[in-house]
Amino acid sequence: MDAAPYVKGDRAMVPIRFIAESFNCKVDYAKKLVNIKTAPLVIENKQVAKMTRTSTGLEYIDIYEMKANLFVKNMYQTIFNQHGPEVDEPEYYGVHVNLDPLVYYWNGNDDYTLLDANDKVVGKFVIYEAIGNGLPRPEDCPKYLLYDDLTEKWYSLPEATYALMQRGNWTATRYGAAGYDNAWQLVEQ
Repeated sequence: MDAAPYVKGDRAMVPIRFIAESFNCKVDYAKKLVNIKTAPLVIENKQVAKMTRTSTGLEYIDIYEMKANLFVKNMYQTIFNQHGPEVDEPEYYGVHVNLDPLVYYWNGNDDYTLLDANDKVVGKFVIYEAIGNGLPRPEDCPKYLLYDDLTEKWYSLPEATYALMQRGNWTATRYGAAGYDNAWQLVEQ
């Protein structure tokens, strides 16, 4: 099955094995299927098997499972290399919008967890959005906060970084790097 790259009709034809091995992947052919196995993903000396993103609604919980190493690594780097400075824990935050003048609200869509091969949590972060309940947000209050659950630290999160994450989530879902694990399960009331 090995072949050298060649030109055909003004196009470079490159075997999958050549591309995969260029990126330290193993290629296996079995039963007319091509399997490309990547090296284990290691982030901060911890092996990561997948990232999950939880999305909730009134009567359902979606858990997106992202197993593509490149996507998980890029999402992690986007969040942890592009977050703002550490900030104090906000006075009001949670999962319910209330009537306080400024509250940071988890909208049910931005809960990310890094898991190892045994589904043990090796990293977890949650994004909260400032809700002013009709009042303007003070300039010194960031629109988004990032909470690192393992270190119990809060960081500001620039709006551009948040937008980049949302674009990455959409792209991963569209191109198959993310899939539903437990889609549309009813929440116990």
